[in-house]
Amino acid sequence: MSTTATSRDRFRTGVAAVTGLVAAGAMASTGWAAGAAAQDFTQQQAQRRAEQQDRQAVQDARASRALARYNARLARIVRRQSAALRPAVVLRERPTRTRVTVRYVTGAAASSSSAARLGGGGTVSTPPAPSPSGAGSAPAPAPLPSYTPPPPPPAPSSGS
Repeated sequence: MSTTATSRDRFRTGVAAVTGLVAAGAMASTGWAAGAAAQDFTQQQAQRRAEQQDRQAVQDARASRALARYNARLARIVRRQSAALRPAVVLRERPTRTRVTVRYVTGAAASSSSAARLGGGGTVSTPPAPSPSGAGSAPAPAPLPSYTPPPPPPAPSSGS
């Protein structure tokens, strides 16, 4: 059986057509499989996001309850401490005594500069001398030595 040019061309055309149909079918099935995988992946991601949001909501609820418990405990502790630190106010009448002490200050002879050192605004007088008729009177106190202030420190130098 010999093949003619016409039958050979038909055979080639048939093989090309079948090859084209197989290639188109392969591409279509590959596209369909890729689309199905993408849709499945999208559904899985949506489901994971929903589960994650549910877990996050549960964790947030737990955290808010824990924070509320902590704040309540802290408030109780602060109330106890402030009550313990705050003394109770008790008003009582306390006995009072009025005590008056009179002291006489004596100094050197009064001069205008000593009056200025005392602050001015008043006069300083010496107490009256005891009467000489008293036989058992105490002797007069010895005069105090005069005080001279120390000299001022030297002025700071400029360093040169």
